[in-house]
Amino acid sequence: MRKLFNIFILTIILSACKTLYDKQYAIQCNQSQIDSDIEEINKEKKDYIDSIYKKVIYTNKIDIMTSFIQDFPDSEYLNDIKSRRQKLFKIKKEVENSQFNIDHLIKKNPCYTPIYKNIDYIRNKNILFEDLYNTELELNNPYRNRFIVADLNTIRNNGESRGVNEQFFDIEKGWEFQQLFQFSRINKINADSLLKIDPAIFVVQHDFNSKNLEKELRLYKNYYNKVGKYQKEEIKKEYSSYSGYRYSGQKLCFCEILEDTILLIAEHVTSARGKTRHLVSEDTITGVSLSNWKAKKILCCRKQDYYQKLGNTKEV
Repeated sequence: MRKLFNIFILTIILSACKTLYDKQYAIQCNQSQIDSDIEEINKEKKDYIDSIYKKVIYTNKIDIMTSFIQDFPDSEYLNDIKSRRQKLFKIKKEVENSQFNIDHLIKKNPCYTPIYKNIDYIRNKNILFEDLYNTELELNNPYRNRFIVADLNTIRNNGESRGVNEQFFDIEKGWEFQQLFQFSRINKINADSLLKIDPAIFVVQHDFNSKNLEKELRLYKNYYNKVGKYQKEEIKKEYSSYSGYRYSGQKLCFCEILEDTILLIAEHVTSARGKTRHLVSEDTITGVSLSNWKAKKILCCRKQDYYQKLGNTKEV
């Protein structure tokens, strides 16, 4: 009897163990199936995105690429699509055939005005992106990537003043003085002392290239003498008054080409009327003096159509 009782107890224990084993096995099977399903879903999703990506590349249109960016923000192709779309924004016809309003784009960044507007009023055509480079400078001269857009409109389409909202060049973010500023921070040299520093000390330091520091110091001194010491607070107001007249809105936009993008690096208030100045200048890259250099005035005329085509950034 006792033996039968022991067999019964052992059977119950074995049965319980088998039930626990079956449950664990079932869980493992379910988890394995879930993992397999997830992998299959991810594969199908990737195949789908891959096919869409190939179609987008083949179509090569701004709107299609914009939709891809919005629909698949986490895609591995996102940066590639953005880069390809940026190239299309350099082409006036592509932008005109897209959902984007050219006037709104120019309002955000006036540097695209030469590309999107027919500012060549004689031939009634725009300027191509590749023609924005200053070809008079050497290929290795970084300033060949910069140009100025004169935006001479003063009012919006509704007749209201455009106002003045200056934006000065941020020398801390620019490429001209990066090593020089790092050198000054490491050695705790303030801006005033930096202008008086003897370039000879660059030779005794080993953290930076001494020739680069010397060149950047020359650039920095030139910047200070031509711009920095005259720089006041940025002007931000609705209009200005002079001799009973109100002026506002005219500005010079300083632009820089960076690969396939045009950056607006500064905006300064100006007037369409100027005066030719004669001075002796210095090449900030080579340090060579340039005598009898003349600063040309901004040409202007009385035809309103001229101002509109030179910098038509009116709101719509």
